[in-house]
Amino acid sequence: MTRVQTYSNPAAYAAAVDPLLAVDRARSTVISTVLAGLLARPYALPPMLAVAFDDDRPVAAALQTPPHPLTVLAAADSGTQDVWAGLATAVHVMGAAPQILGGPAEDVQAFGAAWAQQSGARIEPYDSLLLYRLGEFTPPEDVPGSARRARLVDPADPADLDVVAQWVHDFAVFTRAVPPSAGPDPTSVRTRAARGSTTVLWIDGGRPVAMAGHSVVVGGMARIGPVFTPEVLRGRRFGSAVTAAAVDSARKAGAAEIVLFTDADYPASNAMYRRLGFVQIGRFADLSVVAG
Repeated sequence: MTRVQTYSNPAAYAAAVDPLLAVDRARSTVISTVLAGLLARPYALPPMLAVAFDDDRPVAAALQTPPHPLTVLAAADSGTQDVWAGLATAVHVMGAAPQILGGPAEDVQAFGAAWAQQSGARIEPYDSLLLYRLGEFTPPEDVPGSARRARLVDPADPADLDVVAQWVHDFAVFTRAVPPSAGPDPTSVRTRAARGSTTVLWIDGGRPVAMAGHSVVVGGMARIGPVFTPEVLRGRRFGSAVTAAAVDSARKAGAAEIVLFTDADYPASNAMYRRLGFVQIGRFADLSVVAG
């Protein structure tokens, strides 16, 4: 019999959901890494945390750190209509009001149908994403410049912080992030670093020309992102070089499995990551929640 448990304590949620997340760290990358950050430093608003159990086995989960998207995940062959209905009801009772639902495509579409029935909202497509995992790594050669870790916590030298904050904002605008970025936010960049994220810069001619981040390592897995090169500097392979540098950084931090997301409709980035050795392993989706 399916039962759903909600949580206010992230540590208790982590203990309950980890057997589900550990089955496939690549597929559970969003909940795994967001939860790790939440445990490291709480968000300003209380999180929405729920787990569906079949007897004592966790079979599906939902996590939201408002106002960010609500992410869902189910074990293989466990995302039944009853599971999704129970999870949607529990999260709705908690007071969740997400603008975006995200997760593996089949999971989020099933949850979206349950959420529409529970909330009366209309669910519409927003983004189609591809999940890649690094296979045989082939870093680019002869790219001018070199990599270094961004210096984000030195108040006497805010240059890197200012650049990264601007590029994080530009990346959010380019990818239509929800909630939308209101502008460069150095405090947010520092907070992400405190939650375990790392940012690598590619330096050419004495100035940063591209950046790539990676998440904290969870269960041997790290996720690359965001990756950004200013438009005027694109086409020079700086994005490939800095992504390769972020892979090296993640490996040194203990990652045995490295994943990333791409926009399914953006051929340039998909081609770049395939050249580096990333292989598509799944399809994710973001769905927009429109009030009824």
